[in-house]
Amino acid sequence: MAVARNVIANTVGTAVLAAATAATTIFSFRLAGAEQFGLIGFYLTLHGIVAILDTGIGPGIVREVAHARSGGHEYGLGSILFTFQGIYAGITGLTTIVLIAASSFIAHTWLTARTISAGDIQIALILSALIIASQPQRTVYSVFLEGLEQQVLVNILQSSFAVLRALVVLAALLLVAPTALVFLAAFLAISIAELAVTAWYAWAAVEDGDKARFLTAMVRRLWAFLLTSSLAVAVGALLQSVDKIIVSAMLPLDVVGRYMFVSQICLLVLKLIAPNVTAIFPRLSASIRRADIVEARRVYFAAAQIVSCIVAVFGLGAVFFGGDALLLLTGDARAAQDYHWLFALLAFAFGLNGFCLIPNALRLSEGQPGTALWANAIAGVVYLPAIWLLTPSYGVIVPAALWFAVNAFVFVVLVARAHRDALAGYAWPWLATCVAPQLAASAAVYSIAKFLLPQNGPPMLAVSVAVVAAGVGFIAAVAASSDMRHSVASFIRRAYSSRAALAR
Repeated sequence: MAVARNVIANTVGTAVLAAATAATTIFSFRLAGAEQFGLIGFYLTLHGIVAILDTGIGPGIVREVAHARSGGHEYGLGSILFTFQGIYAGITGLTTIVLIAASSFIAHTWLTARTISAGDIQIALILSALIIASQPQRTVYSVFLEGLEQQVLVNILQSSFAVLRALVVLAALLLVAPTALVFLAAFLAISIAELAVTAWYAWAAVEDGDKARFLTAMVRRLWAFLLTSSLAVAVGALLQSVDKIIVSAMLPLDVVGRYMFVSQICLLVLKLIAPNVTAIFPRLSASIRRADIVEARRVYFAAAQIVSCIVAVFGLGAVFFGGDALLLLTGDARAAQDYHWLFALLAFAFGLNGFCLIPNALRLSEGQPGTALWANAIAGVVYLPAIWLLTPSYGVIVPAALWFAVNAFVFVVLVARAHRDALAGYAWPWLATCVAPQLAASAAVYSIAKFLLPQNGPPMLAVSVAVVAAGVGFIAAVAASSDMRHSVASFIRRAYSSRAALAR
């Protein structure tokens, strides 16, 4: 029940987070314009690169907290939190110094703006560095709470601050000035508040009587796992962000802004997926450690099916209704037409990227983070030169197509490798029950909706039909997911029984 509760809590919480992020992205683009949003998007790209700390070291925190709770070692929870807090502080402090030192070079040499001065760009980059410093530090506290399986609390905090951040940032753009500087200053203020509140809850959850201390012995024991995991995610984060870095160097900021706008919309699918993977990781790690294959298989398959539902609905929605959605979001008919297939490619590319988190979670639970590292490294050998050489000639469709190809390759590798140890022999059953049915169910719903939609109707009608089709498609995909259907039904039945018992 705890896994189903956490998955459902993460799904609801992430939906709120995604909605707040989408609102911030859409209205910031429309208020500030393409060039100012290009500068905002460059911050988002830098944040994506530095976010390797979130997922690279995060599994180490979850595993140590899970082991401590099960009596797996002698370390207290307070010392574990203090140790990882120190690791994050050191790395983010060094990263912040590097970014601030590089701000002048980036402002005067790397970015090309038509209406924004180099001085304003440098100030925006310094603000970006400070935001980037606060975000990973906040992550250590969130991940610690997730390791304690307090995902409901984590979702409440993240969702509340996401909504508050959206309101404050958009109010600042409306009332002060529609610029990247105002956006980043407001963003920084909310980030500092979120860091303080999350840190308080994390330390309040520590009930150890021992004095918190930095555990050098634990660091020595974990350094190989943490380094390999961080390198794997670092390479993945570089592959995810290098397209925007190259585009920002080769094209004007207004073109960069349009490309980054579409990328940020597509990144929402990854934001919807990642917390659900986080929800099952502590239970998956514990079951693998106990060699409880039945429990591991149940948790693993159920998580994969909910991720498949999300990917199918989002990706196929972009294929069938992407042009209509972009027209409504941007108000630019030409941009909607030109970026439709780029939108569809990026939607499925980020969906595959999120799907890779499922087999990779299994590998991490088994203490094998190297698979993602060498798969990403091999993909990068082809991806990096290809994107650099082809983008100037063929435009922004190149990075989108290459990003899709990279994630398809990594997905195949992870699926093949993840089903060789604890869940050996489950690769084809996994694909047959966790990928194909969900895609087929969602595709059928979208096809019917598109067929029934009048030709040349207003964009609002098309988007309304798409929203309804997405909801119906998601329900159909869940209905086609045997393990997820069972988990949801069990959760509802238990919740109803508990409520009936309290009523008596």
